[in-house]
Amino acid sequence: MHRISILLSILALGGCDYRVATTSRTTSESVAYSNASDQERFKQALSSAGIPFDVVTEQRGQESVRWDASYSAQVDRIKDSLFLPSGRNLRLDPQRQSQFKAWLEKNAVPYRTIVQADGEYVVWEEADAERVRAWPQFPAYYDNPPASPRQ
Repeated sequence: MHRISILLSILALGGCDYRVATTSRTTSESVAYSNASDQERFKQALSSAGIPFDVVTEQRGQESVRWDASYSAQVDRIKDSLFLPSGRNLRLDPQRQSQFKAWLEKNAVPYRTIVQADGEYVVWEEADAERVRAWPQFPAYYDNPPASPRQ
């Protein structure tokens, strides 16, 4: 009887389908800003947030900042707080800027402002991009593409 149970166990194991996970995953991410002060502000913000990072010098002498991909969401928020996000910012003349901000407030669209050397920019969240473009005076010349969902 003992031999039969061993034989059945061996047969049962023989029918198992062993698989090895082969999906790839990102383990680290990096960025390099051509403007040295932007690069330094970014590193300081990562340090302040307690996000560990490495500074890597590429072959061409370009300095990159690299972090573990598990911090991606936090790093995205930091980048978004320091720099103008592409496709989600607008700077207008002062009168239209005031009208735009008033319209955003009236329509409960959250925004923030970032002051750059050339003036104040209104920045909105990616999720609100279509609502922002519904502003009747949204500039036709606006050449930044609408925000697309991250993949």
